[in-house]
Amino acid sequence: MNYLKIMTMMYLSLLWVSVSYAQVFYEASPDEAPDHLTPVSLGYQGYKGELRELLCYSNRKVISYVLITPSFSAESCIALYFEVDNEILKKFGGISGVPNTKKKYFLSYSEPHSRIWIDWLDRKGEGVGANIRIENQGIHVPIDFAATLQRIMAKLLLEVRYPKYFSYSKDGTKYELSAFVKGLGYISGEASSPPPKGVSRLISTIENVTRKLISYEDAQYTLSKIEHGIVVSE
Repeated sequence: MNYLKIMTMMYLSLLWVSVSYAQVFYEASPDEAPDHLTPVSLGYQGYKGELRELLCYSNRKVISYVLITPSFSAESCIALYFEVDNEILKKFGGISGVPNTKKKYFLSYSEPHSRIWIDWLDRKGEGVGANIRIENQGIHVPIDFAATLQRIMAKLLLEVRYPKYFSYSKDGTKYELSAFVKGLGYISGEASSPPPKGVSRLISTIENVTRKLISYEDAQYTLSKIEHGIVVSE
């Protein structure tokens, strides 16, 4: 009886640790800034700045995103963001004091009806494309899904090295990855097609679940496989 009780307690302890880790977001110290993907400046000027504003940020509290810019088709962005109820904000004295467990997390897929690049050229880069029609699809996700996705993004940016040809291709699709990491702020990097294996699988998974082409359970399982399969560079 005592043996059974001990084994039960050990199982519950392991389960608690597993659940706790599932809700932990990636953090780092300032000396761990990324040098593995081509660094990206997150300024608000220019074509890329407009893409981020229209497709990724869109006045949302973004945790991470993948901005996809093909050479000959419409751009798109998959963004993870959160919202906080006003009552929670008041209770904790502002956004900085709100625990992650009190936030609501969402995953969105945004794509314009036509290429923003063409509209950008027509406007000669002036102003913001007010007439651009953007289709948004999104789902609510639990904190463990959000934390897993953020950890994967941070690890792909901070801990993995990629062959140079992923970063220096002059044509094809560009993949801009960005994630907020406590201790560093927003970190970003870019790779070009064909994307590295981990990046490619991540993009297809979160795009498909956001567009409701696969179930949340399938996406969660795949994200866990991706995270455990990431090979950290020496």
